[in-house]
Amino acid sequence: MIACDESYDDVREIKKLTKDFEDGFNTRNIEKIMSFYADNYIDVNLSEPQQTYQERKDYYQKIVDKGEFTLKVNPTEIIISGDHAIARGDIILYFSDSEKSRQLRYMELWKRDNGKWKSIWGMDAELYK
Repeated sequence: MIACDESYDDVREIKKLTKDFEDGFNTRNIEKIMSFYADNYIDVNLSEPQQTYQERKDYYQKIVDKGEFTLKVNPTEIIISGDHAIARGDIILYFSDSEKSRQLRYMELWKRDNGKWKSIWGMDAELYK
């Protein structure tokens, strides 16, 4: 985790929001999941087309309704610069119908707006062995 002393509280806040996202996913709470994101959020990844906030919400709703897996999010690096931050780390998906799991690497851009951190851009990709 990279952060200067004055941004320690910001790093802690982004880690808490990431944990809230994980908890929202694992309890199938779509509103808690989406509280992580800014209204102008954009998602880019290799397996899906670019998604806006509403498209991402619809995508997550389908996943939550199926209830196929739980996940664990592990932020490995957070860099704060004023009202902006970069976070990256790992996501592990645990499938409920098997012992299989998938590991993803993610990166997100964050912005502090009116004192609150929100993810404004994100991408993830599966790690292949």
